[in-house]
Amino acid sequence: MFQRLLLADWAALVTMIAFVTAFSICATFLYRTLRMPPPQCDRLARMPLDDEPVSRRHDTR
Repeated sequence: MFQRLLLADWAALVTMIAFVTAFSICATFLYRTLRMPPPQCDRLARMPLDDEPVSRRHDTR
């Protein structure tokens, strides 16, 4: 019974560490995104995401 209790504590600790790590990564991404200068936002908004022409994307029957 004592070993089971220690294992439960270990699993809870690992879960909390994983949660804190994931939360801190997401919070860092959000902070950097919100602090991005307007010229960089405009440059990223104009970035082409698809090189394929529209006519080749759809089947033409």
